[in-house]
Amino acid sequence: MITRDQVRAVIDRPVCDSDGNKIGDAKHVFLDDVTGEPEWVSVKTGLFGAHESFVPIRQAAMVDGHLEVPYAKDK
Repeated sequence: MITRDQVRAVIDRPVCDSDGNKIGDAKHVFLDDVTGEPEWVSVKTGLFGAHESFVPIRQAAMVDGHLEVPYAKDK
């Protein structure tokens, strides 16, 4: 789980699935309105980062300089 203290470390880092496949780059982290804990990360994907997807980060972790999420890119 990503904590509020780790939010800055997530921005502009690669986002990968649990197999190490790159999904894109993290651009924004959104916090839960009630708890203030990180809830979602926007990920730039596609050619030149032309698309942006929202990925839940409740089960994510920083691993070797990238954000690892339990979701494949096509999901």
